[in-house]
Amino acid sequence: MFEELLTQIGSYLDRHKFLYMIVDGQAVLLYGEPCVTRDIDVALGVNTGCFSELLSFFNELNLKPIPDGVESFVKKTMVLPATDESTGI
Repeated sequence: MFEELLTQIGSYLDRHKFLYMIVDGQAVLLYGEPCVTRDIDVALGVNTGCFSELLSFFNELNLKPIPDGVESFVKKTMVLPATDESTGI
């Protein structure tokens, strides 16, 4: 389940030439010691000026942004939390 979603995210980001890295628990699961985590953290090498591209990316992968007022949340926190509703991740 995680690997499939990671593959979809990575493929999209590669295709659109976004710089990124998988960080936190999922990176540990893939490359280190197992731990319990129900999220995927992706650090993107972009700024908030790419917000519309990021929303397009989320829509294409059926990821639903979590916060209300998502654009202002992203500009304030530099974080865009979202849910893959089909898996709950």
